[in-house]
Amino acid sequence: MYSLHKTIKKTVKSEKGFVFLVALMAVIVLIAIGFFALTTISEEMMISFRLTGERKAFSAAESGAYASAANIAVYDTLSTPAGSDTVLYTFPRTYIDPDNDPYASYTGKVYWVRSISTEGFSYEYNFSQDLFKTIITGKDSNYGSSVSIEVGVSDTPGLTEDTIYKH
Repeated sequence: MYSLHKTIKKTVKSEKGFVFLVALMAVIVLIAIGFFALTTISEEMMISFRLTGERKAFSAAESGAYASAANIAVYDTLSTPAGSDTVLYTFPRTYIDPDNDPYASYTGKVYWVRSISTEGFSYEYNFSQDLFKTIITGKDSNYGSSVSIEVGVSDTPGLTEDTIYKH
């Protein structure tokens, strides 16, 4: 019995098992922290990737809006359709900067909405102007992102008729 008691006392005073458990717990904690860091970094990279793609696609759509406003004189030369929301013009796929960013492009359609009477320019004449709705889709094929915007565009008022109203 004395020998068994001496062996148990010697085993209880040994720290070899305790050090092993502490080292094992430290490794488990470090693995958990590493897994958490890897997951967080992956999520942040995906968010950054998506935001960059959407910004590039929105920039492409914005370029299409500027092109729509710049080409308003072309829409006026087209025949005025009988019905509202008739497609007047379709933008083909246009690349913004093919040399520096060959992935960003836009497409779009211009719809005639209606012609409105415009007052306030002169009390002697009638003026009118056409309203156009432009739906533009900007795309960035590198990021796989797409953004659609709708822009209202109007031409400058013009004389409706040659009649002069005198009071």
